[in-house]
Amino acid sequence: MVLFCLYTLCSGASYQYPVQNPFLSTVMGTPEHLWPDLSGPPINEINLKIYHSLVPGPIPPAFSSSRKATVRFAWQNRPAPLIFIVAGTGARFNASKVEFLKRVFYRAGFHVVQLSSPTSSDFMVNASNTHLPGISRQDASDLYRLM
Repeated sequence: MVLFCLYTLCSGASYQYPVQNPFLSTVMGTPEHLWPDLSGPPINEINLKIYHSLVPGPIPPAFSSSRKATVRFAWQNRPAPLIFIVAGTGARFNASKVEFLKRVFYRAGFHVVQLSSPTSSDFMVNASNTHLPGISRQDASDLYRLM
């Protein structure tokens, strides 16, 4: 939505979204009548596989619940485009917004991979080379390697 808003402001294109202020529309949420149809297969009929990566050696006690890096993969039963969803700041792969996006893209015919944010404890402990999030270039490198 932000990219669309910036495109609209810069290009002079006609703005058709019901919230007229394009910046406000990025934080207001989608009006109910524009919500996508998610009536596809029930969650228990989506092909899901969870992958874990265990960290060798000791980890700090504060991160004992983050012993595994988890990636969730939802696949179609036919060839399809692949999309990666990276959770928002501090969120894990199974956050409610990530689950929502998985259903949207799965329903649209994509294979979907759900990844935790580089600032989540499971990612920092298990998937980060430095274990210190916040450096965009390093976070991107860690995400790319995990993908």
